[in-house]
Amino acid sequence: MTTFLRLLADQDKAASLKEACENLRQSGGGSDVFILDPSSFRTVPGSPFSYWVSNDIRSHFEHEENLFQSNASASVGASTKDNFRYTRIWFEVDEQRVCRARRETFGKPWVSFAMGGNLSPFYRDVGVVLNWKNDGSELKAAISEYRGSRGWGYQWSAALNGHDYYFDAGFSWPKRARRFAPQIMPAGCIFSDRGFAAFFGEKERLPSLAILNSLAFDYLFKVALGRFGYPEFLVGVLNKVPLAGASPKVASELEQFSKRAWVLRRTLDTIDETSHAFYLPGALRAHLGDYDPLSIEAELADIQAAIDETAFDLYGFSAADRTAALGSSVLTGVEASEDADDVVDEMPDDESAAAVDQAYGLLSWAVGVAFGRFDWRLATGERDAPPEPDAFDFLPGKSPGML
Repeated sequence: MTTFLRLLADQDKAASLKEACENLRQSGGGSDVFILDPSSFRTVPGSPFSYWVSNDIRSHFEHEENLFQSNASASVGASTKDNFRYTRIWFEVDEQRVCRARRETFGKPWVSFAMGGNLSPFYRDVGVVLNWKNDGSELKAAISEYRGSRGWGYQWSAALNGHDYYFDAGFSWPKRARRFAPQIMPAGCIFSDRGFAAFFGEKERLPSLAILNSLAFDYLFKVALGRFGYPEFLVGVLNKVPLAGASPKVASELEQFSKRAWVLRRTLDTIDETSHAFYLPGALRAHLGDYDPLSIEAELADIQAAIDETAFDLYGFSAADRTAALGSSVLTGVEASEDADDVVDEMPDDESAAAVDQAYGLLSWAVGVAFGRFDWRLATGERDAPPEPDAFDFLPGKSPGML
């Protein structure tokens, strides 16, 4: 048996260590003291030092089917080595030159490019396009030369990973964030090495998306990574994380949660004129029906709570394990400072965002109307808002608010 002391969140480690040692001598333990056989670590792939989690949590890795065994797949994406040359914002290019399938790349050069970005559960707009003309022939040649000039060989596939999954609908997520929270990646996209992707069967997609967005799955993922705070949610480890099965009734409920969460998050995006979902600026959005961000956020919180409760039940988390999982998504104490050097560019990856200045948004939209970019008829009621698209549909060439 080995004794472990967990003092990561303590500022005065010397004093905390002294106190923990005294408690260990006097009472044989304490909340920061863990005594266990290190061989139990072997139940988790990679044997991370997960001494602070219960044996029940570790046993999930031994007795339950993981993502790889469930016939799902996950992959790292493409690294261009020169984004300035090969990528553009989606509205910088002619919509007629954006393709949706590999065969179309022989006539059109641009493809939607999922590059990770801010943490955004269930939904995030794909705001970048990649030059992939002739199935990426120019980029493949440049990558081959880049690698060859450094003596690494001329295999373009070493940088343009996941080639077989390009244009498939799936999920994507930022490489590093406070918690694991994938969003839907619509059909017709290529994904990057900063926005990993996972793919499920059509019937399993939405129920699985809810489970992947649960705090239970996030906790198990972090246990497998051996790191909390702002870890890198790596594909190789994801494939080994247990994926809870659900009855048809529960799967149907989870599917509805995912659908509703996607719709609500997309609704919040309908006031962003740089988004594929844009309708009207915030000051005019109520002309198309109820739009109350506070109510939407409240409903999203209720959906997340329901998903978490369902996932905890599916995995059989005890009360103590639920408490630990609920606390694992909060970045506090020294653990935050230890990760800080690694995540300087990643700290904005959070659900919270600065409120859009409605006056600025209205002025920008008005200028767009004057130049024939945005459709003012949505604001006057002369044109109805288009129906909600399917979550996995191809991205439109223009947002609903554009002419």
